[in-house]
Amino acid sequence: MPRRCLPRVARRISKPTAVASIWIQKRIAARVTVANACTREIVKLCGGSTKETSKSIPCLTTTQGVSLRCIQAMDEAGYR
Repeated sequence: MPRRCLPRVARRISKPTAVASIWIQKRIAARVTVANACTREIVKLCGGSTKETSKSIPCLTTTQGVSLRCIQAMDEAGYR
């Protein structure tokens, strides 16, 4: 049911709201990828678990030796 009404509602959403919605969806998707991009760093450098990525973010942002891939994933997710 929500999928059928979305096109009707989407026409009434303001452009800034639509842009913000797209930005939020991209940010959420990026946060999901941090666990994959930073697996080695979370486990080896921070002694954490990829199931609780958010608890490792402070460590990842301050530790030396974090890969560029992990740094980019954190940037896209808004963690840095």
